[in-house]
Amino acid sequence: MTHGHDPDRWELVFASAERKKWRGMTRRVALGMVVVSALACLAAVGFLVIERNQLAAAQAEHSVMTALGEKHDEAVAAEEARKKKARAEANAARLAAAQDARARQEANTKAQAAGFTPSPTADSEVFYKHLDGDCSTMLGCAWLGLAVARDCPSGVYVAANLESADGVVVSYANAITGALDPEHASAVELKFPQGGSDGYTYRVTDAHCM
Repeated sequence: MTHGHDPDRWELVFASAERKKWRGMTRRVALGMVVVSALACLAAVGFLVIERNQLAAAQAEHSVMTALGEKHDEAVAAEEARKKKARAEANAARLAAAQDARARQEANTKAQAAGFTPSPTADSEVFYKHLDGDCSTMLGCAWLGLAVARDCPSGVYVAANLESADGVVVSYANAITGALDPEHASAVELKFPQGGSDGYTYRVTDAHCM
């Protein structure tokens, strides 16, 4: 057996080694492609998760901003309603005050035209005028006619001082009438505990609805 150079044999050896080399490289390339594919899938999943998280955060922020906007709108509407109500109440109060002032002026005008004087304590509601009349007792007295601009179902309280010529109060009297209304006047006698004289006069100090 000869151990010389055998070209065919060495070619077979080199060819087998080359094939092993290429098979190894192919396996490495295939493994690399699998790893790259896996990494790409993981990256895609990661991006999807991030995108979903961002979407959820945006939706949550939108919900919060919407709720805040609705609360702000409700607060603005409530404030506008409060201001509108306050303006309406103020206008109604001014209108009522103006109507009351006109009514008082008309009542004063009518009462004074009929010879009545507005009460010192219930101006434009109760009016009085002096009447001539005989006293029911030996004591001094004063007769008053009373009229009202509104209903006084419990009557009118009236009081007067008896005064000397220099304004000194020497006696006092009061009385309460029956129910009065604008359609009916009344006369009342004030009886002074101390009899009057020609030098004394009386002055009404109060007249109001009970």
